[in-house]
Amino acid sequence: MNQRTNRALKTGIILACFAAAGVYMVFTVDSNAAAAIVYPRFGCPLRGPFSPGPGMNTSDYLDETLTVWVAPDPAENPIPLQWLDKSNWNVALVPAVIPNASCISLLVESVATGMNSMVLFGGTMDVNPIAPTALGITCKVPADIVPVTFHLAIGFKTAITPPLQQNGDIDLVPRLNSWRGLAGSASANWLTGNRPFVITERNAVSIPWIRDARSSDDFKEFGGKSVKPFTIMHVTDTHYHTGAEWLVNDALWENDSDVIAPDVILLTGDLMENPGDELTGSASQYNLAFNHLSALHTPIVMVSGNHDNRNLGLWKIFFGPLFSSTRFDDVKVVAFDSSLPIGSGVLNWIDQESRSVVPNGPTFLMCHYNIDPSYLQSAWVGVSEMMITKNMTAIFVGHTHGDLVGGVARLRDALVNNAGALIDGSEHEIIHVLEGALETTNQTTTYLDPIREPQILMTRAAKDGYNITSVNNFTSAQLRYAGYRIVTIKQNLASNYTYDLDGDSVREPQVSYPSGLFRVARSINATGMTWVLNNTGNEHLPAARATFLLPNPPEGQHWDLIPGNLTSAYIRARVTNGTHWWIDARVPSPARRVVTLKIEAQA
Repeated sequence: MNQRTNRALKTGIILACFAAAGVYMVFTVDSNAAAAIVYPRFGCPLRGPFSPGPGMNTSDYLDETLTVWVAPDPAENPIPLQWLDKSNWNVALVPAVIPNASCISLLVESVATGMNSMVLFGGTMDVNPIAPTALGITCKVPADIVPVTFHLAIGFKTAITPPLQQNGDIDLVPRLNSWRGLAGSASANWLTGNRPFVITERNAVSIPWIRDARSSDDFKEFGGKSVKPFTIMHVTDTHYHTGAEWLVNDALWENDSDVIAPDVILLTGDLMENPGDELTGSASQYNLAFNHLSALHTPIVMVSGNHDNRNLGLWKIFFGPLFSSTRFDDVKVVAFDSSLPIGSGVLNWIDQESRSVVPNGPTFLMCHYNIDPSYLQSAWVGVSEMMITKNMTAIFVGHTHGDLVGGVARLRDALVNNAGALIDGSEHEIIHVLEGALETTNQTTTYLDPIREPQILMTRAAKDGYNITSVNNFTSAQLRYAGYRIVTIKQNLASNYTYDLDGDSVREPQVSYPSGLFRVARSINATGMTWVLNNTGNEHLPAARATFLLPNPPEGQHWDLIPGNLTSAYIRARVTNGTHWWIDARVPSPARRVVTLKIEAQA
């Protein structure tokens, strides 16, 4: 008899004795079960309700709530009885930009059990081995919460308040594996119930500003000041690796993302180069990617690639599930691991999770491999048909380290018609067929128009980007560069998904944004800080992000934009930890121009 069976038998005997005496209690089977955050996680964040920010609230709480999910790990443990009492729970958010700033306590409104849609490993049944049943904790958000990205803190039988945080009684700074509690945190003691715990996850919740553009907006401004449209940034094949030359390229897109301020970054695999090839390096590459990506303080949806699959054992510890379904406003993003075998259960899961938030709203799939038989084997037919039938917006893919845009239906038809020739076809033969599936009529203008039928959006890698093809004899597409793709969404329609590479005011076929277009310099003195942006790109940013970190201003003064910048620039958010201020400002950035923004102490 093994240890677990013996423990379960003893538990059953105890339960039987109490039942005979007319006393009923609920026990978990495993005394080492741990509480775990299953959503949101670092790699599948939650976009919370819009906030007016401090000083503009007219009520105590925002109308819209947010729900976070916890569950026992291992999964065979039932939800402990004491978890169903909402008074046992405390939830708070900690500004990620200054993690030692005071936490913001949320009001726990209700708790309820439900099925968790996040999946660690794909399989024929797609039952999540972490938490097939989870507990949803629905919370009200204070109306004056500052609009930034937050770390998430969840406490059970443990108060989470700024005084306890500042005194060091509770630690709310997320660390590796802090999303999971200590052994026994999800197990009930028959005398005392469940143990208290606090679990945290970094960059898990994004709170937008009430002035931010929604995906359903057409154009938005306030007081004559521009607001950027809802923006998705697609990054792929970062291949983080200590000492690798392409870390320079990663730094370029990371810096660009800080200026562009996308609503969400979609990262389609190969985060790391060789996470399992060396005994001492397997965790170091995870740490490297983890530290780089978490420093962006931007919501990131991640999925693994073939390089990451050399060591998937650490994936859930660092990033979360391999399969996820997340919502940003009216935008749905369904991420799945294409490196693992894709059976009917996985296809059914994708189909179920890819229902649009609003009728005909934008729905994106994302994975590492392109949808063709050289990678997804027979599953490419199911994914293609699903996208066509539901008229999904697009699928973001990577792996080939090059730009490519094309219609899913055209690729499906081309592959079906050439199926006999493709049985033993190489990757390059598949790409050749994909080239033939591209729309070749008036391509240079259609990229400004909304996507009307499902598209494949393949993006250059951060590592050693190179050219795949040249459509319409556009020779500039032969240039080697690392890149990323920007997609804007207005009125719940996606458009602007290529880049004007040659500066003629016409977007080029397929081409993504070269990394390193936005170069920032900062200087600080006793009176304040100056932020300088050199936009070397060929496109205008309506609201570039400028961030400032300053010590407390002189007594009786505050940090603010100098009057000369107030006509076009504005401050979106301020966060303080008592000794320093972090300020998020926005300013228009014309193409091929230098913009200067100053924050100074003012009475």
